[in-house]
Amino acid sequence: MVPDGLALPDDLEGSRNCGLVALSVVARCSYAEAVRAYTDVFRSAYQRHPRKNWKGGTTWSLVVKAMASLGVQHSHTEVTSAVTLQRLAQFTRRDALYLVCTTGHAQVVKNGWVIDQRGAVPVEQHWGRRKRVTAFHAIKED
Repeated sequence: MVPDGLALPDDLEGSRNCGLVALSVVARCSYAEAVRAYTDVFRSAYQRHPRKNWKGGTTWSLVVKAMASLGVQHSHTEVTSAVTLQRLAQFTRRDALYLVCTTGHAQVVKNGWVIDQRGAVPVEQHWGRRKRVTAFHAIKED
């Protein structure tokens, strides 16, 4: 059974960005709110470059800033050794929510389940279970 807190936003339609889907899941907000928060952070980061336009991709550092702007409290962990998403999921705390960055992808992990723009599945069935984790954030929930 899918753990509480692992649900895609109701307004998720059309093209889906993994970083923004993960952001909306951990912030428990709509996809549109996540896009707005990320866009605001992007604009403030690149205000000195007026021709720099957001093309739809996300960077980890700006997703983290958008998380802060949405009021999500978290603790950051850099991964210094090779660990896969599946291996990381085995060592996460029970009922804790994690925003995980793997090579070229972002997803949320809780109780051995992974959610990204494709939906929630057990980590053993996730298409990216063997991807290398580069960083993750433990989300502090109320």
